[in-house]
Amino acid sequence: MLEEWIKQLSIALDKFVHGEQLTEDERIAVASIIYATIKYLDNFDKCNDELKEIEEKCKKKLEEVQKELTDLHKQLEEKEEEVDEKLKTLDNLVKIIESNPRLLPKN
Repeated sequence: MLEEWIKQLSIALDKFVHGEQLTEDERIAVASIIYATIKYLDNFDKCNDELKEIEEKCKKKLEEVQKELTDLHKQLEEKEEEVDEKLKTLDNLVKIIESNPRLLPKN
C-alpha cells in the first residue's frame, strides 16, 4: 500500500516537474508534498535560528569561562611564586641555624 502510494507520488512529481497535466489526485498529492516541504523548511529555519542563538550564548559563556580560567591560572602562578620565595627563605633560615648550632633551642 505504502509502496504503491510512493510510486504514484513519484510519478506525479515527475509529471509536475516536466509540466505535464496532472489528475486531481496527483495535484493534491503534489500540493501536499510542497506544503509539507515548505512547512518543514519553515520549522527548520526556526530551529536553525534558535540553534544560532544557543551557539552564541555558548560561545559567550565559553569565553567567560576561559577568562576565569586564565585569571585563576595567573593567581596560581602568583601563589606558586610566593610559596617558592617562602621555601627559599625557610631553606636559608635552616642553613643559618645549621651553621650556628648555638641558635638551636636547648632541650
